[in-house]
Amino acid sequence: MAAPIRTLFQSPAFARSGGSGQSPPTQGATPSTEHSSNGQSAAAQDHRQRQDAVLKRLAIAVRHKDLTRVEEAWTDAERWLTSLEKDGFVPSNSEPTASPAPDGRAGARGNGDAPPRRSRRPTSVFDAFLVAFMSLRGPDRAVKVWNRMLALGLQPTQATWNAMLDGSRKVWDLESMEGIWRKMWASGAKPDIGCWTTRIHALTTRGSWQQGIQALNEMGRAWQDAAKEHLQSTRANLDRVDLSMIEDIGGVVKPTTATVNGVVDGLLRKGRLEEAHDVIAWATTLGIRPDTATYNTLLKYAIAKGGSKSALEIFKMMEESGLRPDIFTFTIVLEGFFGSYAAERSPPAEQAQAVAEIFAEMEAAGIETNVYSYGILIDNLLRRSGNTVAAKAVLAHMASKGVKATNHIITMFLTHHLSQRRPDMNAVDALWNEVQGLGLGMDAVLYDRFVHGYGSAGQVYKMMDVLEKMSGEGKAPSWDVLTVVMGALGRAQLWDDASLLVADVLHLRGFCRDGIRGTRGIPSETRFWELVRDMSRAGMKMPDGPQGGDPERGGSWSTRMR
Repeated sequence: MAAPIRTLFQSPAFARSGGSGQSPPTQGATPSTEHSSNGQSAAAQDHRQRQDAVLKRLAIAVRHKDLTRVEEAWTDAERWLTSLEKDGFVPSNSEPTASPAPDGRAGARGNGDAPPRRSRRPTSVFDAFLVAFMSLRGPDRAVKVWNRMLALGLQPTQATWNAMLDGSRKVWDLESMEGIWRKMWASGAKPDIGCWTTRIHALTTRGSWQQGIQALNEMGRAWQDAAKEHLQSTRANLDRVDLSMIEDIGGVVKPTTATVNGVVDGLLRKGRLEEAHDVIAWATTLGIRPDTATYNTLLKYAIAKGGSKSALEIFKMMEESGLRPDIFTFTIVLEGFFGSYAAERSPPAEQAQAVAEIFAEMEAAGIETNVYSYGILIDNLLRRSGNTVAAKAVLAHMASKGVKATNHIITMFLTHHLSQRRPDMNAVDALWNEVQGLGLGMDAVLYDRFVHGYGSAGQVYKMMDVLEKMSGEGKAPSWDVLTVVMGALGRAQLWDDASLLVADVLHLRGFCRDGIRGTRGIPSETRFWELVRDMSRAGMKMPDGPQGGDPERGGSWSTRMR
């Protein structure tokens, strides 16, 4: 098991952060347009693009929970930060920081006395990597990120502190999270609403529910004290003031409905219904009123417990509060219906009728039933509860109304089937056949997902059939998909066919006759060629010219493989 995250606080660099008690400087300073040349503008644009590329690569690595790929993304980020400094885009606090002059004197001006340039401060990059490394149990790497940030002259912002709190939350290390919390206060930084909400929700859901309520009370008391002091200075009568009209005071943040909802959600997960109602009542004394999300949380709990009477009471409370149900309300209702014993025993016709009635209620509530709202319902049913029966019922209702499924909706089902602990390849086959029967014009992204799914499952022939159909429709594969295909062919030791694919890539023919999606030089292309190199060592013959006869590659893939 990796070292605990609390090792982060043993870093001397961590102790150097903060201490001034001043708010972090404003982010987003850009090179002065008054003095910028076209070259400087081009450099700034290049750095923005490189930052976006780093963050995109990191997001993919985090999605796959791949610590090695996160480290590779950090290596890219370090190269970008080095070039940022080299180009004179130095970070700044409240005042510009001079780039070193040619004679080595910091602050001297050269090149026509042009002022030093400021960077678009890359704190968002550091925040993202701190969350990534901490959530993947890499505290020693997080220390390196922290040190690099300080070396650039950047101080942690509230977003940085929140990133670290959230990283601790994700690995259930509440001791480290509380250490970060104390360090933040000691540095003079005041937690914003994001920091408070992260901490309170983590304590409620992953600690003891009493700790969560205690933290919420702590936040509420701090705001109440600030509000009383403010009202006394204005000689206002606290008893006659509508507290809902008072927001944050002097940097002391007021709990929001979202903060309260996080506590209510955590309490209900632990079966503490009475305490959840007490929290809602406490919040109203501060002028924090429940919203639709609050009632949705209560509704989901009531339905899960089989309390149809309680569910109706919650609907009545929602109406009395002047709130209307939203699409998530009806997602919960659908989940509850298809998770009930009665629904399991109901014939298909009755189930369809029940779904139709739910959609009629949606329309009566002012929620338009279109492909967008259907998509939200299906996405929630698949991602939040894994209820494929209910999701398919929505799909059937769509068809009955003449609304065609989109590529995006089909991708939701495919992603669900492939994301199971053991991918449901029978369901993937059925979905592929269903899509062919619908005559849906599949886009490149959906094709990619099918190729990726079959390739990862080792079903090489099906993978190549999908790739051939994709190519036949003039859709270019991506570098990621080509890497998956090469890997599957290599694992199956189909060296000749892998060599043919390499030739396709080299000569932009066959499967690649319509090009390859993605900019040259991106990490996915690099991974493809690294895989090709490894496979050539394992037995694949590297093509040195047009391979496989006719450059147009006549005949089907299945014919040539078999």
